[in-house]
Amino acid sequence: MGRAPWVRLLREPRWTVLAASFVTLVLVQGATYTFPVFLVPLADALGGRRGAAAAAFSVHNVAVGVVATVVGPLMGRLGQRAVLAAGAVILGAGLAASGSARSPLWLLVWFGLIAGTGAGLLGSVAQTVMLSRWFPTARGAVTGFALSGMGIGIFLFAPVSALLIDRFGWRGAFLALGAGTAVLLLPVNALVPTTPSEPAPVSGVAARGGAEPRLVTIVPTLRFWCFALASFFTPVSNMMVTTHQVAHIVGSGVDPRLAASAFGLVGLLSGLGRTSFGALSDRWGRVPTALTSYAVTAAGTLALALIAPGAPGWLLWAFVLPFGLSLGARAPIVAALAGDVYRGRAYGPVLGLITFGNRLGSAVGPWLGGVIYDLTGNYRAAFAGAIAALAIAALAFVGAGWKRPAAGRGPSGV
Repeated sequence: MGRAPWVRLLREPRWTVLAASFVTLVLVQGATYTFPVFLVPLADALGGRRGAAAAAFSVHNVAVGVVATVVGPLMGRLGQRAVLAAGAVILGAGLAASGSARSPLWLLVWFGLIAGTGAGLLGSVAQTVMLSRWFPTARGAVTGFALSGMGIGIFLFAPVSALLIDRFGWRGAFLALGAGTAVLLLPVNALVPTTPSEPAPVSGVAARGGAEPRLVTIVPTLRFWCFALASFFTPVSNMMVTTHQVAHIVGSGVDPRLAASAFGLVGLLSGLGRTSFGALSDRWGRVPTALTSYAVTAAGTLALALIAPGAPGWLLWAFVLPFGLSLGARAPIVAALAGDVYRGRAYGPVLGLITFGNRLGSAVGPWLGGVIYDLTGNYRAAFAGAIAALAIAALAFVGAGWKRPAAGRGPSGV
């Protein structure tokens, strides 16, 4: 008697790829994006300035962005498993060595450069490029599910990191995160199949016998730079908030353990939001879905800015729920819209460049938030700037999705 159709479907290699991508992003994002939990003890131990401590997170994000521009070609040349295995080892070593830092400079080296390089080899671009080869349709839903692992990782790792710091100090916590992450990542990525079950989607131009657009002709276009601006200003806002939210909430009189739990809940909700907004963008269109998510993020950020000593307790949840549900919601939408527009071999390099801009924004946000705090003694101006950055990103996203893709397929959102 044959297996049920759904059993045969789940045994297809592409579902193994999707599961491995999800778990990889849980581990990578969880181990690196719990940095806000480390921020205050790091700043206290390495000189007392939050801007200097947050700069390590900024350098980390720049390193991830630089590696994202070359990870696609590396996977094509060296093979997926080799690149992913190297990323696991480098990330684990960088995290573990971060616990040995005796100055902000060494924290920049270990967490910023080394761990950032490893995270870039394993991160969202590597996973999205792989998934695009196995799932040529339903890009928003599939990418959204895989990227939801990033939020789940924050949810799982934030309280664990807080517990490790409380028990072993921040140095021991980094060592444990590095060793544990490497040990778990290596077998997960060893399971990734090396050959796609079906060919990558072909661009509409190529399908009609024409030449596919090349990167050199794509980069000078207004649409590309709208993608780049949206991808830059979105994390300027998000990372300014996520990096400093725990410090702001604790400074407002909230128990540190509750603040860490709220940070973890933001991560959990972002996993649900990435999946939901990604799937909705397949149905509603990319731009309307993205604009809705930007409005929800702005509402949550405003609630965070209003949290202060003596403020009502419901403001914490007025921040956590909308901000968490929309945090990272643009990532699957951007990846899906880029897939709608830049089909074929151009997709990986274009997505890498867009992600590089995203990581530059992720670098500016934490550093700028720390500098504003050091200058003003509070985060009100930083969070106001975060809302302004969201408005710029939303306008740029409208420009990126203004026209339908050249092939006439796939929702552009307008």
